[in-house]
Amino acid sequence: MLLYLRYPVTRMELPISPDKKLKPRLQILDSGLMNYSVGIQAEYFQDIRLADIYRGILAEQMVWQEMLSQNRRELKVPLFWVREKKQSNAEVDFVYAENSRILPVEVKSGKDGTLRSLHQLIYQNDIPLAIRLYDQQYSLLDAVTPTNTISPGKKYRLLSLPFYCAGKIGEYLSAINL
Repeated sequence: MLLYLRYPVTRMELPISPDKKLKPRLQILDSGLMNYSVGIQAEYFQDIRLADIYRGILAEQMVWQEMLSQNRRELKVPLFWVREKKQSNAEVDFVYAENSRILPVEVKSGKDGTLRSLHQLIYQNDIPLAIRLYDQQYSLLDAVTPTNTISPGKKYRLLSLPFYCAGKIGEYLSAINL
């Protein structure tokens, strides 16, 4: 139980079912083992921000571990969303399902991270709320996707949480009545 395959979903509808025809992600349960396997353990002893190590993979790894640990009744591996089209791929890091709603969760390791894939998902689906986990402070914003030639901007709410709140997404949603 140290390695898991995370399969993608291509539809944001209940019941959520992974598409096993698409490529899964290999996920290591322990962040120490993951650090060792990619050779970044030495960076911890340098003066580098944790969010900058290995281009954000560590941030996504820690979020995955927190999300996996929150499901105490059954081992339910968090899924992710993909859209695979020629010259136009998009991927959102996690799909969070609770109380008959499905929400996209995007992990951003730096301040400058765009939400391009998240916006693609919102364009294609009726998603009123999205979650961003990052190294900044809590915020709840009314947001609009960028206008493009295919679609005008689409309104949604963006709940932004610090990384350390990844295991408490459900509690934040309850607290803000969403």
